Amino acid sequence: MAQLSTNPIVTKSVTAGVIGIMGDYMAQSLEFKLAGRKTVEDSATIRDALSIHGQYDSRRGFSILADGLLISGPLMHLGYEIFESILPSGSSSLAALLHVVADSVLLDSIFVATTFLVTGLVEGYRLKLLFPQFKSDYVPALKASWLTSLLVMPLEFVCFRYLPLTFRVLAVNFIDVIWDAVISFMAHRSRKDHGHQHTVTKVSPSVVAPAVVGAY
Repeated sequence: MAQLSTNPIVTKSVTAGVIGIMGDYMAQSLEFKLAGRKTVEDSATIRDALSIHGQYDSRRGFSILADGLLISGPLMHLGYEIFESILPSGSSSLAALLHVVADSVLLDSIFVATTFLVTGLVEGYRLKLLFPQFKSDYVPALKASWLTSLLVMPLEFVCFRYLPLTFRVLAVNFIDVIWDAVISFMAHRSRKDHGHQHTVTKVSPSVVAPAVVGAY
């Protein structure tokens, strides 16, 4: 609370980046399962279900962190302040609902685009390779974004209606950990290593998975 008061943008940006990594870890775990290396049916626990058994793309995780730090965190901070200045969400339930819709339609449209661009550049892809993927995958990713936002809309409504403006970015980020996972999955589902070898770091599932499970 002290950091939110004294360094609001930095605090919100850091939390956006960290929570984004949590979502990306879930996305990488899902991709691991879909690749057939381990099925969900084989998993006896939630920890096993989230484990990717030593294979973690650290460069991809860093790209998600960078996007949260540089783009989504600051933009959510500024966007929510603009929304609030135009129509205070605490004034009525309708105002809070309009904030949720504006967040899901306007800001999410930007976030999906920046996720494709920032993660691609940080992961080492050239723009000429990113543009074709963006053209083919942006609309499906945006639709997935809107569907996910629709599912968590009741929780976001509570945030906009009853939480002070200071806490909204943090609260929505925690709610959107699933959204982060969906968008990371959609952004990476058709990427190939054209001239760039991803950095894959081996990490112990016993270290990473419990942290994600505890945060989720």
